[in-house]
Amino acid sequence: MNEIIDKLKNWWQTVKESLSESARDTSPASDEDASTEKKSSRRRSSSGLSLNWLLPLIAIALIIGLFFFLKNPFNIDWSINKIEKQTTLTVEEIKKISELNTASYYEEMLLEKRDTTKGFLGKKNKHLLAVLVKGNLKVGFDLSQISEDDISIGEDKSVVITLPEAKVTDIITNPSDMTIVYGGKDKHFTNDDINELLNQAKTVLTNNARAEGIFDKATEQGKKEIANLLKAMGYKNVTVKVKGE
Repeated sequence: MNEIIDKLKNWWQTVKESLSESARDTSPASDEDASTEKKSSRRRSSSGLSLNWLLPLIAIALIIGLFFFLKNPFNIDWSINKIEKQTTLTVEEIKKISELNTASYYEEMLLEKRDTTKGFLGKKNKHLLAVLVKGNLKVGFDLSQISEDDISIGEDKSVVITLPEAKVTDIITNPSDMTIVYGGKDKHFTNDDINELLNQAKTVLTNNARAEGIFDKATEQGKKEIANLLKAMGYKNVTVKVKGE
C-alpha cells in the first residue's frame, strides 16, 4: 500500500513540474506579444484554476479508493450477493437429502367386503370377503420442494426455514402380507375385489396414523433434524417452521 501511495506522489510531482514548464514556455517573448498575452490572460487563468483544483481531487480520490479497497479497514463485504449465494448453497444442501422420513406407523387391519346376489326363486345369497392386511406407513418431508423463498438468512449467521407439511412418504400393503380370512373360495369375488380392499387399507392406515398423532410426531422430529443440520452448516440462531402453522 505504501508503495502505491509513493507512486501516486511521484506522479503528482511530475504533473506539477509539467504544468510549471508549460507556464514558462507560454510566457510572452517580446513587448509586441504583451498585448496579445493580456487578451488571453483571462481565459488561461480560468482554465488553469480549474485544472489546478481538479488534479489534486483526482489524486486524493485515487489514494482513498485504493486504501479502502486494499485494506478494507471497516471489514466491508464487497460481495453484493453474499446472502443470495449463501441461500442458494443452503437450499442445494437440503435438497440433497430429498426425502426425510421422521416417523413410521404399523397396523394390522381386518377389512370386509359384503355383497348380495339373487339366487334361485329370488332367494338372496349373501357373500362375505374378509381380509387381514398388514400395513406399514412412513411419514416425513419432501425436501425437494424447498426453494430459496423458504429460507431467510441474516448477517448474524441466523436462519429461518419453512418446511412443507409432513406427509406420507411411503405406504406398504403387500399382497404377500395379506391373509384371506373368509370368502376365498367364493367365486363371486375376484382379484379386483381383493385389490379394492388393499387400497382401502391404505386409506384406513393413513387416517389411523393421523389419529394416533404420528404426523405431529413426524413434524416435531423433522424440525429437530433440520435444525441440527443447519447448525452443523455453521448457523448460530436457527428457526424451523412448517407451512400451515
